[in-house]
Amino acid sequence: MLKRARGLPNHMDRDVGVTYWAERNWNTVEASEILPMLTSTHREIDTLMALPGVAHAHKACLAAHDARYHTLTQDIEALRLEFRLSFLTGSTPPSAAEGRDFLNAQLRLARTET
Repeated sequence: MLKRARGLPNHMDRDVGVTYWAERNWNTVEASEILPMLTSTHREIDTLMALPGVAHAHKACLAAHDARYHTLTQDIEALRLEFRLSFLTGSTPPSAAEGRDFLNAQLRLARTET
């Protein structure tokens, strides 16, 4: 959602919609060559987080990201896009509960737009 709101760096006129994600969501190659570095990476993250102000800044950034995401999902078209993007993670249709949640969210947003 945030990438969509930000737009593409070299093509601001292009929509970051379902097509954009469908064309890039293949995940057909497992790249495990980074796994041997995982322990040292976690150790380095811990070192960085221990620096004065870093953990606080990190937490603030995550909160700002979450707040922006929440704001963006109050738009009915963004909500629809997010729902459709969930189909790209596999070939499983949404559950009845997911369908109801989607419908209820659309109805809630439609009421606030009138």
